[in-house]
Amino acid sequence: MGNKIGIVGYGATNNPGRNYINKSFKELAAISFYEAINDSQINVDDIDFASFSYTGEAGIGYGAAGATMIDVLGLKNIPSYVNHANCSSGAVALHESYSMLKSGDLNVGLVCGFDKQTDIMAYENYMLLSTDTDYDYKLGISHLHYFMLADQYANEHDIDPNKVKNALVYFAKLMYENGAENPISSVYKRKMNPLLLEKMPLYGNAVTPGEGSVSLIMATEEYAKENKLPNFVEIEDSVFLSSSQYIGRTYDFENNGLGHGNLLHKAYQKLFEKTELNIEDIDTFGLYDMGVNPLLTIEAAGLCPKGKAADYILEGNIDIGGTSPINTDGGNIARGHAAGPGALYQVIEICDQLLKRPKGKRIPNQVSRGVINSIGGYYATAILTLFRRGEINDSIS
Repeated sequence: MGNKIGIVGYGATNNPGRNYINKSFKELAAISFYEAINDSQINVDDIDFASFSYTGEAGIGYGAAGATMIDVLGLKNIPSYVNHANCSSGAVALHESYSMLKSGDLNVGLVCGFDKQTDIMAYENYMLLSTDTDYDYKLGISHLHYFMLADQYANEHDIDPNKVKNALVYFAKLMYENGAENPISSVYKRKMNPLLLEKMPLYGNAVTPGEGSVSLIMATEEYAKENKLPNFVEIEDSVFLSSSQYIGRTYDFENNGLGHGNLLHKAYQKLFEKTELNIEDIDTFGLYDMGVNPLLTIEAAGLCPKGKAADYILEGNIDIGGTSPINTDGGNIARGHAAGPGALYQVIEICDQLLKRPKGKRIPNQVSRGVINSIGGYYATAILTLFRRGEINDSIS
């Protein structure tokens, strides 16, 4: 329906699991932006609008961030938007830009995510400095509750805790192996001793907060063809659902309870209803990995029944050559977690695999479609973006 919309170029700063003390968030954004312009080969003056994202869960109220970034990047006077949605901020900016290009007379949009915890009081620090009461009053749920909910997984499904442990160790080991071959990753060329994973927090499934930026250039297929752009990865569809983070809703497992990833499951159902596809049509996944999130997400997507994600992982299904390769760039665990652009790092990997130009491991099987699923506030926000290799790439290649 209507003109097709796709990703035509992207750029990113490497090592988002570190702090860039010598660079401001403006400099990081500029690095990713000019790399994206070079990759896309567009005329920078053709950009019609810009959508920015950072976590926003900070003790600041910087309402002029959009206008400031337009000036920093040297763009003409164009509309700008800022999205704050916890760890799903980048995915919200992407969804917003897709919707604008799909429904209007616009041709080109910029999506730019950034995070700089040494410039501002980031949400990790706010979480640690505030009391549970203060945090709950302002945001509805504290990060402590997230871990309490995660601990319920094995009990709810009556699973042997050792099986969950083994699956998490397996997942973390795979992420480190994938990340070791990805130059963007914070563990690039580093080997992890698998024996250490059992002794690490969350069996190696913790993330290292850091800093970084990603820029994506989006355009209509008509613009891409007219300007003979080298790459076009179509956004086939996007689904954005949001729910309350407040405690009463959080533990309401039967409805939108966050602890079971139910809202993400509803997002997948809506995606399949809109596209008339099913889970077997998706070849690779980018998901938010930390703690038991991979288990909840695998089940929410319908890759396996509830309570069977540990078996699904241990059977090798998510490996690079498995039936459903997941986080082939190493995910948040190995790549590092700069939350503002976090979902946009996922987009880069999916697009690279679809364009057959991955920076690290390459999926050996045929890859036609890939999806990123981003969550914010422990499944209070759930966003899916479905990509497929654009048909114009075949004529280019």
